[in-house]
Order: sequence, then structure tokens, then C-alpha cells
Amino acid sequence: MMRALRNILLKGLATVLPLAVTVYLLWWLASAGEAVLGAALRLVLPAGWYLPGMGLVAAVVLVFVAGLMTDAWMFASVVRLTERLLERIPIVKTVFGGVRDLFAFVSGGGQEGLARAVYVALAPDIGLIGFVTREDVDGLAPPDQRAGRVAVYLPMSYQIGGYTLLVPRERVTPLDIPAQEALRLILTAGVAAPPRGGKAPPA
Repeated sequence: MMRALRNILLKGLATVLPLAVTVYLLWWLASAGEAVLGAALRLVLPAGWYLPGMGLVAAVVLVFVAGLMTDAWMFASVVRLTERLLERIPIVKTVFGGVRDLFAFVSGGGQEGLARAVYVALAPDIGLIGFVTREDVDGLAPPDQRAGRVAVYLPMSYQIGGYTLLVPRERVTPLDIPAQEALRLILTAGVAAPPRGGKAPPA
């Protein structure tokens, strides 16, 4: 009886927690945008013109405009100058660099990011799913071990972490599934349902 109740409770948590965490994060981001930009708009707009939600709309517009201007020479120069200034501050440069690299990695803004999911054959009957992050491993391995190797990131399941392996190119087989789907499969230890129609790596 107790085991049945526990299983029902766990199923309920598995159903509610992901939705609750997602809603909370969206609410927190919306609240932060409303609080910061809303206060700025109240200072700029005439009395009585501000309406609730204008700060959130301004935040969305600001992020969209920043995305459009990323390739603009003047804007990119200002961003690079700001980054160089932040990277000179001892503690700030560590936090800023980590957050920047994380977002670049997840969004694919780095050299490869999570753009390509692959199957890594570690043994004739054992393999792992990972992501190619670098095609060129110069500086990452001894000179006599660089030829024909690529850098593959292997995330861990159910936690933040992973390993970066320098793998011979012939042991890497591209997977015919989206990178986001592959990451979800890895992070859930294969519990998530695989995509339909995806091609499995050769045995």
C-alpha cells in the first residue's frame, strides 16, 4: 500500500515539477524585465502614461533589437569593448566568461556548439552519444596525437557536467536526430522517448 502511494506521489512530482519550474523561470524573467525596464519607463514617460506590462514588452523588444544588431559593425565593436573591460575585473571576468561561453555553447554561437550530435564508438559493442565541439584540436593535445581527431563533449545524465574527449574521427558517426533531442536523451539517461524515424548508429 505504501509503495503504491509512493509511486503515485513520484509520478505526480514528475508531472508537476517540470511544468512548475518552467513557469517559475518564465515568471521570474518576466518580473525582472518588468521591474527593471518598467522603472526606467516610469522615469521617461509622462505621469499616467505607463501601463502594467510595458516593461516586459520593452525587455522583449530590447532583446530582439540586440539580436538584430549583433552583426552590425558599430554595435559589435561596442560589445567587444565592453567584454574586454569586464574581462579585466578579477571576479567579474570569471562569472561573465562562464555565462557567455555557456550561452554560446548551448545556442551554437561558438565554433560548433551543440549543432551536431554523434555516436562515439568506444569499443566494438559500446558507444556513447555526444556532440562535436571542435574539428581542430590544435593546442588541446600533444602534436603527435592531433591528426585525425575531433573534440567530442559527452554530457552526464541527471546532473551538470561531462567530459571532453579527443576522439579519432573514424570512431565518430553523425546521428540523424536534432541536437536538442539528443541532449534530452542524454540528460534523462535514455528515459525520454527517442525521436520517430531517427536513424540509429551502425552496430
